[in-house]
This record gives sequence, structure tokens and C-alpha cells, in this order.
Amino acid sequence: GKTTLFNVLTGFIRPDSGSMSLKGMDLTSLASYKRARLGMARTFQNLRLIRQLSVLENVLLCFPRQAGEKLGSVFFQWRRCRQQETLNRDKALALLEQAGIEIRSMIQPRHCHTASRNF
Repeated sequence: GKTTLFNVLTGFIRPDSGSMSLKGMDLTSLASYKRARLGMARTFQNLRLIRQLSVLENVLLCFPRQAGEKLGSVFFQWRRCRQQETLNRDKALALLEQAGIEIRSMIQPRHCHTASRNF
């Protein structure tokens, strides 16, 4: 039911018939990663955190297309990488504040209560 609908909407399952659109754009044959770039994405209930990283560092891993992901950028565009890191950190802290757990942002997930891990 609901899970199948979300899987079809986010591109994990192709519909048997019909079409889908978002703001006038046909999504029916659009790849799931392209739908995510349009803001239509899904999360899974089995949250995978890297227990050795802080809560903030785990959130920072979620930002797509970071300049520092490319080795050449780290060496040749390091200012851009640093600027993007600063912006992403500010965004991550704002998200943690919105979720009410910014105070725990430097704690490793293994030290957080289970409910806090599922923010």
C-alpha cells in the first residue's frame, strides 16, 4: 500500500501504467537520483549511522555533490571546498536545532538515546 506508493513516486519501482508529474514535469521515466535532486526523495527506517563520527558529522555526510568529494577539488579548489564545508555545517546545525538536538551535535551516536538517533 503506502510503501509501494512511495517507491513508485520516488522511482524505486516503475508503475505498471499511468504517469506522474511534478510541477508540470513528467516523472514517469525519471531516475530516482534525478527525482531526489528535484526534492522528491525517501528515507528508509533502518537508519545507518557511523558510530565513530559525531551526530553533526553524520548529518554532514548527507549533503549531495560536495566539492570535497572530488580529489582534484581538495587540492586545486580548496577555498571553494572550505566555503562549502562552512555552509554545509551551518545548514546541518540549523537542521539539528530544528529537530531539537543541536546540543548533542558533537556527541557520537553510540552515546545517544535510541530515540535521539532516529531524529
